[in-house]
Amino acid sequence: MNLKSLFRNRIIRQILPSVFFILAAVLLAILWSAVLIPVIIILPLIVHLIVQNKIMGRILGIFYMLGTLFIFVVLMDDMIRGYVTLGYLFGIFLVFLGLIMSILLFWGYERKDKLSKTEQ
Repeated sequence: MNLKSLFRNRIIRQILPSVFFILAAVLLAILWSAVLIPVIIILPLIVHLIVQNKIMGRILGIFYMLGTLFIFVVLMDDMIRGYVTLGYLFGIFLVFLGLIMSILLFWGYERKDKLSKTEQ
């Protein structure tokens, strides 16, 4: 595996999910005009970007997956009640993107036990 491929995998699996959730929290702060909740969301992600810890990545991945699933349930409840607008479809897209990012955050530090001949 070459260096360029390793760098690309690191960005996709470790850095991109944290940046996605940071941008989502900033969007939340702008839309709600609230500061405390986005700060609570952003601080662990910034620490995770700096520290790059496997256990912290897994804990944050589970935490954000549960939060994303909660938002999905809330959106589905509103859709069942008939409050569907174009914004809800965009919200569903962001929920599925959030689920993918939380899975990437959880599996970002997967270690391979068997190395191929080129990796050795």
